[in-house]
Amino acid sequence: MDDYSLEIKNRIENETYAQIFKLKVEEIKKGYSKVTMKDTKEFDNMFSITQGVAIFSLVYLAFAAAVNSYKGVAVAINVNINYIKSAIAGDLLTAEASQISRGNKTSSYLINVKNDKDELIATSQALAYIKNTEK
Repeated sequence: MDDYSLEIKNRIENETYAQIFKLKVEEIKKGYSKVTMKDTKEFDNMFSITQGVAIFSLVYLAFAAAVNSYKGVAVAINVNINYIKSAIAGDLLTAEASQISRGNKTSSYLINVKNDKDELIATSQALAYIKNTEK
């Protein structure tokens, strides 16, 4: 990772919200990130499966890391998620965010979440507004 990517990684991992869900930024490069979360019973719902909000949090921060991999500020304006398969405590969940397109003011991403058995848990499409970029 370059210095700017390391800065983004540290800023995300030091957010209280990221620490609640024990999120770890594994990789960042322009338009891409990989973020992991060890699923625990703390994240279970009443059916002993992982709360959707825990998975959404993983998706959201992977998106934030990828979209802000360019110097400047970009913020989410829309994030859609589809839950494909249940996750359970003990799973290592990995979200990979990949840029689909980037214009002057918006950027679109596809984010997939898989467990450590390489099973697809969720898919997401996200759109960001690019507030400013460093020239």
